[in-house]
Amino acid sequence: MPIAVVIPPDMRDPIPDAWWPKDVKQRFVNLTESWTVAASREAVPHHHLDPLANAVGGWEKALQRASESLRERIKEITDDVQALIKEGKEYEVQKAYTKLPAIENHVRNLLKADLIAILAKRGFLPRYAFPLDVVELVTKEDRYAESDVELSRDRGLAIAEYAPGAQVIARKTLYTSGGLAFTSRREIPAAECFWRCTTCQLIRTALNKTKLKESLGDSCPVCGARVLEAAFRRFIQPVAFRHDADAKISFGRNTPVRQRQGLTHFIDALEDVKFDELDGFRIALKKNGRLFRYNCGSGNKGFRLCRLCGRSEPIPLVQPRRRARQDQQPGVHRWLQYLPSFAGNAHCTASYHDYAVAYGHVFESFCLIVRPAFNSQSRESLGYALHRGLCHVLQIDLNEIGVSFRQAVGGGDEIIFYDRAPGGAGLVKEAHQRWREVVSETRRVVTDCDCERACYDCLKDFANQTHHRALNRHDVIAFFKGRPSVLL
Repeated sequence: MPIAVVIPPDMRDPIPDAWWPKDVKQRFVNLTESWTVAASREAVPHHHLDPLANAVGGWEKALQRASESLRERIKEITDDVQALIKEGKEYEVQKAYTKLPAIENHVRNLLKADLIAILAKRGFLPRYAFPLDVVELVTKEDRYAESDVELSRDRGLAIAEYAPGAQVIARKTLYTSGGLAFTSRREIPAAECFWRCTTCQLIRTALNKTKLKESLGDSCPVCGARVLEAAFRRFIQPVAFRHDADAKISFGRNTPVRQRQGLTHFIDALEDVKFDELDGFRIALKKNGRLFRYNCGSGNKGFRLCRLCGRSEPIPLVQPRRRARQDQQPGVHRWLQYLPSFAGNAHCTASYHDYAVAYGHVFESFCLIVRPAFNSQSRESLGYALHRGLCHVLQIDLNEIGVSFRQAVGGGDEIIFYDRAPGGAGLVKEAHQRWREVVSETRRVVTDCDCERACYDCLKDFANQTHHRALNRHDVIAFFKGRPSVLL
C-alpha cells in the first residue's frame, strides 16, 4: 500500500496529477478511523496477549494508545508532504527553477513509498527487537527514495553510533554523520534540559531549565550539595541523523570514527516504592522506571548545532589558534541540508548556537532497585556479580538486562537492573520473585572462579568495559562475608 492513499483529500489539489502513482489519486483510506472502528468491534480479545495489554492499563487503554500513535505517525507523513510543497513554492517565488525537479522527485518518492515499511521505520509497527524509538541515519538527500542501504537503530544506541562525526560502514561504503536530518522544520526537536550533581552524580531531566530548577530547589535531593548553575546542560532526543556526503573519507584514519556508548542512568524518584528485605538486600520493583542515557562527545564538551540546516559537530578538545579563512570563523559552516534561503550559497546563513548540546534518550522500563545492607568496597563489582547471577537464574543473555548505579537518598548505594527491551519485558519482575536464587547464584559465580581479580567468566562483559579496572570478585566475596576485602 503506497503512502499516497492516506493523504487527506484537502491536501491533494496542490500536487500535480503526474506525480501520483497510477490509479491512486482518487483513492483515500482514513486508516486511523477505520482501524479504530475495526478494533472496537473486536468481539473476543486475544487472551494470550492479555499480559501485554495489562502492562499499559488494559485493552481499552492499549487500543487508545495504539490509535493515538498511528494518528501521530500519519500526521508526520502528511506534514512532510506539506513541507515539500511549501518549499517548492518558495523556489518558484525566488525563480530558483533548477531546484524544482528535486522537489518533484522527493514528493513522487514519498507518495509511492510503502506505507507498512514507513510505519515500521517510524516505530509504530514492530521490527527486529521491537524498538520503540527508531532513529535513522539518512544516507540519501531524499529520505523516501528507495535505497539498498537502510541504517536505523534504537535511539539509545543511535546517539553514539550515528552521532555527528561518527562513521558507519555499510555495503562497502563509509557514511559519516553530519548532523540532524529533517523533512519538515518541525522535525528538529526542541532542546530539553538535564542536571547532574557534581557530588553524588544524581541526574534529573525536564523539558526546560526553569521546570528543572523548580523541581530541584537549592540543593541536591540525595546528598544535599548545592545546585550549581554549571551543572545544567541541554540535550536533544534526535529523530534522525543525516550522512554528510562532503565529509572527509576517514579523517586520515585507517578505521571508522566511532563514539563510545554512554552509561544509562536511573532518574526516577522512589517516594511511592515499597522495599522488601531479603538476604542482606532491600529490593523493590518499579514498573515504569525512567532511565536516561546521553552522549556529550569527546571530553564531555558537547556538540555544536545549527537549528536551521541541521549541521552538528563535536566540540574539539583543543580550539584552533588561527582562523585565516572566512569559513573557519566561529559559527560559520557549510549547510548540511539545502534550504531555499541559502540561494545557492555553499554556507548556511545561520550560525551555530552559542551553547553546546548533548544527544540523549529518555525511556521507561521495568526496574529492579537493589540496596545492599551495607556498602561494598566496590559497588560496581557487586552490581555486575548480581547481574551475572540474575541472568544465570533466568537463563538469559547478559545483554537482555542493563545495570545502573547511583547513591540512595540518605546515603548508601543503589544498584538498578532494568529490562533492555523498550517498554520492559518483565524479566526483572521474575528476578524480584526469585531473588534468593539470584543471591545464591551470585555467590557461586564469584567463589568458583579462580581468576586473580575479574574475568569474563565472573564479572567482565563487553557492556561494562568502562568499569573493568575497578572490578574485583574478592570485594563481592568479602561483602557476602560481611567484612571489607583484603585481597586487592
